[in-house]
Amino acid sequence: MSISSRILLLALLAPPVWAADKADPKEVAAYRDASARFLQRTDEFRADVRAIVDQTEAEERQKITDSYGAVLTQLQDQDTALRRVAIARLEAFLQKYKSVPDTPEMMYRLADLYLEDSEISFIAENNAYQQLVAQLPDGQEPPEGPAKDYSRSIALYHQIIEGYPDYALLPNAYSNLSWCLGAPNAAQFDPVAAHDVNLEIIQRFPNTAFSDDANMRLGEFYFDQPGPRENPTQNVQVAIGYYTKVYQRGTSSRFYDKAIYKLGWSNYKLSNYTNALKYMVELMDYSQTMLETTGQPSDMRPEAVTYLAISYADIADRTGRKPVAVAMDHLDSVAKDSKGERKWGHEIVERLADTLLRQAKFDQAVEVLRYMQERWPLDP
Repeated sequence: MSISSRILLLALLAPPVWAADKADPKEVAAYRDASARFLQRTDEFRADVRAIVDQTEAEERQKITDSYGAVLTQLQDQDTALRRVAIARLEAFLQKYKSVPDTPEMMYRLADLYLEDSEISFIAENNAYQQLVAQLPDGQEPPEGPAKDYSRSIALYHQIIEGYPDYALLPNAYSNLSWCLGAPNAAQFDPVAAHDVNLEIIQRFPNTAFSDDANMRLGEFYFDQPGPRENPTQNVQVAIGYYTKVYQRGTSSRFYDKAIYKLGWSNYKLSNYTNALKYMVELMDYSQTMLETTGQPSDMRPEAVTYLAISYADIADRTGRKPVAVAMDHLDSVAKDSKGERKWGHEIVERLADTLLRQAKFDQAVEVLRYMQERWPLDP
């Protein structure tokens, strides 16, 4: 090998030499511009891949539809015919027997059939509406879309509640009434009326699955409402009270994991990061237990991962600390308890790096990535 070749090889293998003084602002700006372009092209690439996947999926679905479409249509027609026969017979029964022991039961079944009929009608109307919108000329405003009509079901639920206080499925009637009134895409949407029904539910049927539903709906009602000017966080604090009632019921409630998540999010909105992190850690632990015992994590796990990462970044901004230091301190403090280091810690830190990258905080993202390599050197 010639001397010049050896010199060139040594130059290529040698580590880069960085200037001791500050980096050239022009080079930093050029680096940031290049990084931004790279992120943009990455997003475009992902969008292209997603479009190809969607197109392939649509083609496969069309093949299935072509193969089974006729059979499905026939079954749907049979289902519609049977439902209409059932509705007609129940209506005739209630017309003839207005007050017999079976009356509330027949009313409840009819209300459910009306509800199902409303849903199916809405799907057909919405499909027709989407086709109409797709055919509109560019720039033309589309007409108002269809709405679900729950009026028949709502009327029957009211009659059951007012006329049959001892009916066995009275809590179900209350819950279904609340759902109908609280559906945003229904013509009868009335969040205040739904709020009042939910208050009745938690008063009449405390510590039940129905009160869990009602407490979650009341929590959502207040969580989404802006507070008064003199106390902007007032409604979030009210929401916390309702979420806490579900949380205190523990795993017996089907909304347990959602209640933990909403408590964490509510505390995040109040800038109470200590409590927000506590609840998110609890949710991640609960999700990990679900994954190990059932094979399925909590549906709220992705949101918990996101909010833990965002919380680290926000705490760093507010305190002037580095995000990697915030993450390290929190994960170390969590690991000190009897459960030891969490299996999900790597996932949170990885999301933190992605969050910082999307915020164009490249130097901080690099620090987080290096920390990941040091803390979990054997992780793929």
